[in-house]
Amino acid sequence: MEEKARLFDGTKKRSGMASMRRREDIQGTLMSILPFVGFLAFSLYPMLLSLVVSFHELKSYDISYMKWVGLENYKFVFTNKWVNISFKNTIAYCLSVPINIVVSLFLANICSKPLKGTSFVAVIAYMPSVCSTVGVTLMWQWIFEPNYGVINTILGYLGVKPINFMGDVDWFMPSVLTISVWMKATNILQLQGAMANVDQSLKEAAKIDGANGFQIFYKVVLPGISPTLFYVTITWLVAALQEMAIMQLITNSGVGPGFKAMTVTYYIYRMGIQNNAIEGFGRASALSWIFAIVIMIISKLLFKLSDKVVTYD
Repeated sequence: MEEKARLFDGTKKRSGMASMRRREDIQGTLMSILPFVGFLAFSLYPMLLSLVVSFHELKSYDISYMKWVGLENYKFVFTNKWVNISFKNTIAYCLSVPINIVVSLFLANICSKPLKGTSFVAVIAYMPSVCSTVGVTLMWQWIFEPNYGVINTILGYLGVKPINFMGDVDWFMPSVLTISVWMKATNILQLQGAMANVDQSLKEAAKIDGANGFQIFYKVVLPGISPTLFYVTITWLVAALQEMAIMQLITNSGVGPGFKAMTVTYYIYRMGIQNNAIEGFGRASALSWIFAIVIMIISKLLFKLSDKVVTYD
């Protein structure tokens, strides 16, 4: 009897544990399904739909009005002069990436040294990167204002004629790059953390061998933070390729002087939303897919390059 009772208790316990596992499996599946459904509804479906639309003419918000045109939208994209202009403007803005990285490395290197006040400097330097893009851009719009802006007021006291930073073709892109540096280059936490993890014994050994500060940074610190530097580079570059907010907020026309503010992302928006009745979603979708392929190719090349320049030792 006692043996039967023990067998019954063991069977009951195993049954209870199996039931608990099934309940946990169901709960885990339900929790994982929700993000997956969100991905299907808000990412995969729109992507596939845009691919289909790129082969159609659609000058309406109703997809039932789609008209098959084959590769005509792609031919238009490759022969349209405004697409070329938007790509040139986007590439020009991407110059902000190496500038931002150099400034970030400089600030992170200073803040990682055991000096008094570096923690305070790091906090102050990091603040612009967490501020609203709209707020920051409007602030710089006031600084660059041609009549009563901060810079032109100072120039007026010095007897220098005011500069129309936002309306002059030659000054527009340098002004936008300045805003980008102020917003993005101050994001030093990742680089500062990477520098803190560099083996101190390697620095001391290099110093004993007679290396100066620059040589230690170039030969020891830079290879040590190369994985983080690569991550920062590729994420900032992809973000720069998709930039449109700063330029659209800082200009009244949306395209800027000499169409300098018309990036690829903005031109996609312009074709699909603003000029929908003329160009439509078909052309906008075709340009979107071409641009996506360009970004993927650039990312792939960077990953290939990382095999030679990034060290994980």
